[in-house]
Amino acid sequence: MTTVETVNPGPQAPGLGRIYAPDPQDAKYRMRSIVRAADTGPLRSRHWLMGRGMKLCSQGYVPHCVRFNETHLLQFAPVVRGNAFTLTEGMHEWSTANDEFPSGAEGGTSLRAGFEFLRMRGLISAYHWAFTMDEIRARVTSDKADGGGPMVAGTLWTTGMDRRDANGYWWPTGGVRGGHCWGVSGYSRPTIKRTGRYKTFNSHEGNYTAWIEEDALEWLLFAADGEAAAVVEVPR
Repeated sequence: MTTVETVNPGPQAPGLGRIYAPDPQDAKYRMRSIVRAADTGPLRSRHWLMGRGMKLCSQGYVPHCVRFNETHLLQFAPVVRGNAFTLTEGMHEWSTANDEFPSGAEGGTSLRAGFEFLRMRGLISAYHWAFTMDEIRARVTSDKADGGGPMVAGTLWTTGMDRRDANGYWWPTGGVRGGHCWGVSGYSRPTIKRTGRYKTFNSHEGNYTAWIEEDALEWLLFAADGEAAAVVEVPR
């Protein structure tokens, strides 16, 4: 399950290309194996925070979304690495040379290659893929001791996601730009006035965070050939 991004300088976000290459072996590494409450967890809200003084960074107009957002992931609790960007120097170059795509394809790389780089560097011990929304919700809302934490996603990226709307939401509407890697750092449960929604993080300047409705995220991940994965970080 992979995503790849290409560069196409424009006024709102880098242009995006996408290669979808699912691997049947991913079913052996499901997120529910590391999150105790993946099927029965309580429906509660939870938000993971970045370390004190840390900020989301812009990738600019280069195809480095995997490096930027997998690095951002390392800056969020429960394991906060203040020098994360130093630790992931060289990720993009290594990943494009060792990923599952044809040499130089689209100029980008895959989530999987980025994870393998993190594992090679001793920053994570494993990564596990989501196959249901229950797994995703449980991952984001569970305690650290139960396998909880933030995660990253690779999905289609549309013009409706280039900017938050007036209420702070991304919507997978409009034209399809291609694919992009971004992250999920929180969940707010449904209320009388709104549906369940997820807090996201991103590497596009001016569009670093947003909300996305649960139904919209489900569509991106499971109806439009997306993917989402959680890592098992090595303690500092």
